[in-house]
Amino acid sequence: MKRFKHFTEEKKEKEITSGFMLNKDGTVSIVHDTSNNRNKKNIKESFLKKIFGKADHEKSLDDHAASHNKEDHTEHLTKHSADAHKDPHEAKALKHYKGSSMDMNHTLISDHKKDRSSEYHFDRYSALAHKKRGAEHEEDHLQTYAHVHHTILKHAKPLGKKMTLYHGSEHDFGKAAKASKKGIIHSPAHLSTSHDHKVSTNFGKHIVAIHASAKDKGVYLDGHGNNKHKSEKETVIPAGTKLKHIKSHKTSDGYTVHHFKIHSQEDHKPYDQD
Repeated sequence: MKRFKHFTEEKKEKEITSGFMLNKDGTVSIVHDTSNNRNKKNIKESFLKKIFGKADHEKSLDDHAASHNKEDHTEHLTKHSADAHKDPHEAKALKHYKGSSMDMNHTLISDHKKDRSSEYHFDRYSALAHKKRGAEHEEDHLQTYAHVHHTILKHAKPLGKKMTLYHGSEHDFGKAAKASKKGIIHSPAHLSTSHDHKVSTNFGKHIVAIHASAKDKGVYLDGHGNNKHKSEKETVIPAGTKLKHIKSHKTSDGYTVHHFKIHSQEDHKPYDQD
């Protein structure tokens, strides 16, 4: 009987937190990739409707997005994060993130699962050593990932205005939030978002709408000198951010929108500051 009870509890936990893990404090953390490295084909609206059936109301995702961002934030964010692209070596780090962030994020998640600090693999001294050497940003290189990680932490700063940022996923953030204490979801990895909701639809049927305030921190990657993937209009929300669930609903065109606000973010001393 004890063995059966243990099995059913494990099964229940798995069903509730698919793509997420339950923390000791009762909150939930993301344990799936949160970068935009693996583009998925935009799912046809008719197929989404067939899967999810009747919507909660008649508004489409486009209708909702139109009520969130009243203007295009590209120009503002480009100016906001201009300093992040001034240093050639740090500009290369941000470019590396856009093309190859998956392994770094997985390592951050793995360390969180083992109750380790993000400094365990990606410490600030390794990041500084990488910059001082002027080393290339290579694949599967711990110093590279340390430098990329700390460059994001260094340049993530208050956005300066209210805006909604979107993150597309195959994982149900609303379901995870319901299993979490006070609806809090923690991201041990960096979270890729876009102020263009259409970008998020390339990455899944679940759309996380993060209603950020002027004081919430992020770094815009598609700024000066980094135009290769400019259509993504990508803002990275730094690792360690906690999101608080507001509500979830289905749109008329078959997406499930999960509304969140930023609950808290960590403070970090720049890796190259004494």
